[in-house]
Amino acid sequence: ITLLLATAITTQQSILLPSVISSKMVLQRNSKAPLWGWAMPGTRISIATSWNDKTIVATAGEDGKFMAKVATGKAGGRPSQIIRLSPKLGGVK
Repeated sequence: ITLLLATAITTQQSILLPSVISSKMVLQRNSKAPLWGWAMPGTRISIATSWNDKTIVATAGEDGKFMAKVATGKAGGRPSQIIRLSPKLGGVK
């Protein structure tokens, strides 16, 4: 499974991701891949995947950190290429 980060909604808040989470990142199949980053405390981050049409919601803590585990797909078939984050991606840390 490959990963392409895209923005879904433009707001005044933004998300920062670590440099290891990037476009064309490969995720382990049949697992729960951790996605984490930073946002303003209390920000609700929606993570939508193209391979299972599910949306996971994480909330940034008082320190601004968030983490969610995303269930990845099974082997075979065409690689999936989209994870959408909202609010917008603000940069890499």
